[in-house]
Amino acid sequence: MTADARDARGSLGGRAWLTLVALWTLPYALITGLRYAQGGVPPALGIAGFLLVSAVATYFWVPVHALALTLAARWPLQRRAPVRSAARHVVTGVVVALLYAALLAALQPFDGRTDTADAWSARWVQSLGGSLASSLFMYALLVAVGTAIHHAQMAQQRTLEAAELRAGLTAARLAALRARLQPHFLFNALNTVSAAVREGDRHHAVALIAQLSDLLRAVLADEERPFVPLAAELELVDRYLAIERARFGDRLRADVHLPASLSRFPVPSLVVQPLVENAIKHGVSCDPGPGRVEVHAAAAAEGLVLRVTNTGPPVASTAFMAAGTGLRATRERLATLYGGRARLDVRPSSAGGATAELFLPRPSS
Repeated sequence: MTADARDARGSLGGRAWLTLVALWTLPYALITGLRYAQGGVPPALGIAGFLLVSAVATYFWVPVHALALTLAARWPLQRRAPVRSAARHVVTGVVVALLYAALLAALQPFDGRTDTADAWSARWVQSLGGSLASSLFMYALLVAVGTAIHHAQMAQQRTLEAAELRAGLTAARLAALRARLQPHFLFNALNTVSAAVREGDRHHAVALIAQLSDLLRAVLADEERPFVPLAAELELVDRYLAIERARFGDRLRADVHLPASLSRFPVPSLVVQPLVENAIKHGVSCDPGPGRVEVHAAAAAEGLVLRVTNTGPPVASTAFMAAGTGLRATRERLATLYGGRARLDVRPSSAGGATAELFLPRPSS
């Protein structure tokens, strides 16, 4: 019996009742067949009456079964109050046994194989003596089944709630990390705009503000999506590089290489931009001469490798790229999203500067 078979008040729904009727149809068939094999059909009843009497005696347990399932959930046999719940079930079981004996006594006049000359009370006492133990056992068995179902449902509900809590905490953590990235990125971009304003280049500043507006619009458009296609992420990087090119002029040369086969590979949104930002901040901006930043995407055996390479002093560039605010937040996002399957490494480049290498695993199917 599943949890969705109950309504909001905890009582059984229509599908549950149909299931119980279907479950008790097999005992009905067995009991009826056994009675027929033992004595055949009483002449006074006929086959229709025989089947009806047997059905009433058997399907009596359908509402009892429903009651047992409901009370097993309402009066669970837990550590907090096991004696009280057990006492309630004992009383209920005795009432069920009394009612079943009364039903058997009422059906005896329609059963041609028993003596019905006695009064109903006598027949009831006789039926109670013969059915009390079996009725109590049957009710206890139904309560045990109901208790097992109830505990299984509670365990499933706790597991679901724990999963929802973990998902909520993960989403909140990712949102907080992204919120840390956005102000950091916006602050650096505004520095570029303010530098143009201080230099008195109004047209340049207006163009930068327009580019920054386009970039922020793209960032906010992906705010609700934890993953975006790699092509969309690198398009955002291109918008950011446009602002930085306006800042550094001919000193900055930047190239982005994306194979067409990887354009749809899902990556965390705003995961490449911090690498490019750090490559410029701790490479190109530290060297008065021309500098270069390259972004390469390549397929790997189990996922994707993104490399961001810059020029500049190799020792300082490596140290600062590894310790930036954006890099710390990026590593925490990767740990939250992928566990230990993603990797971000920063190492000196043989030609000067440093290389940040990001490995992202393929999404599980």
